[in-house]
Amino acid sequence: MFGYTIENIWGSKRFLLYCLVTALGAALMQELTYFFMYKDLILGDYQTVNLNGSMIVSKSAFLNQLNTIGASGICFGLLLAFGMMFPNEYIYLYFLVPIKTKWFVIGYCLIELFNGVFTTSDGVAHFAHLGGALAGLFLVLLWRKKSKI
Repeated sequence: MFGYTIENIWGSKRFLLYCLVTALGAALMQELTYFFMYKDLILGDYQTVNLNGSMIVSKSAFLNQLNTIGASGICFGLLLAFGMMFPNEYIYLYFLVPIKTKWFVIGYCLIELFNGVFTTSDGVAHFAHLGGALAGLFLVLLWRKKSKI
């Protein structure tokens, strides 16, 4: 929805670079999240992990199953870029409710932060979404700073 417009403005090379940076930011944030979630296990002298009392697996097998797959970090990065480029454009929430892009982006990121902190087992990488948005924010701010010099 937003990628086509952003690519037309930035060009394909800059757009691809942006997507790669947001993907790496999402991956890094998710790995940091896993580290802090399981730091006692990672740093501890454990050999096995008890999974809900029903199965015991080795520490390495448990840590190797922590995978995150998807492009949602890039999507959040693109959403953030669109919100920064066109903050006063309207997005229609559920095709009915008009909301300015800047408020939509801020609200959606706050919802992701809330869900990441208070929801533990929904299978969604909320902090990867935020990592993609944060990496995108840094890159857009860097590009803005360079273009003003």
